[in-house]
Amino acid sequence: MIRAQRLEDLARAVELAKLGARPPVIRDLCRSVPSTESIRIYTEVVGVKPPQGQLPSRHESLMETQKLRWQGSVIAVAYSGVKDTLERYQDAYVSAYRYYQEILTGEELLYSFDRAWMLLRQLSIKNISMVICSSCDAQYIHNNQDIINHDRNCPVCVAVRRNGSCARFNAGANAPTASASAFACLLQPREGLNKCELCREAAKLDERGKAESRTCAARIVR
Repeated sequence: MIRAQRLEDLARAVELAKLGARPPVIRDLCRSVPSTESIRIYTEVVGVKPPQGQLPSRHESLMETQKLRWQGSVIAVAYSGVKDTLERYQDAYVSAYRYYQEILTGEELLYSFDRAWMLLRQLSIKNISMVICSSCDAQYIHNNQDIINHDRNCPVCVAVRRNGSCARFNAGANAPTASASAFACLLQPREGLNKCELCREAAKLDERGKAESRTCAARIVR
């Protein structure tokens, strides 16, 4: 039993390292993995020593541009869709981030796993919330210290106003640039998100990653 739990914790740590999570984030999400071991796992999986410097800390920085707000909203919506279907919240973090990577294939990803970890933590402590646009019903992240202004902050409404469509964008650095399917994630029905096709896909991606990480963890624990 102890060995099984040990393998589970190591597999999760390996998954996180593969996604680029730095040792302090691995340690936060895998409490039974010591700091020295999280550094060793990161180094073995990534092939280099972990970078130095502080982790992301300012939640305001997650909404400095429309593209940041939009990509963060995709992660937050995916997380809300899968968190109740998984036994551990750490697995929901991984599942949401894998989905974010998959749905934005070919796009510039502004969220590292560390930044996504900060976003989801800020949601849990209520510094950030998900709000629903009164015009288009899209869900997006909002800084709770600010006044809600859908016309200025809703990523879908801003994109449509600037470009005429959600399907394709090339209207400058602050405009979202992604496929229509990614925008559709923000427009999913608010009830039963865990049953929608997009969130089922997130769970599939999570299972594929887990299988690879368990194999790697078994090798590390020997």
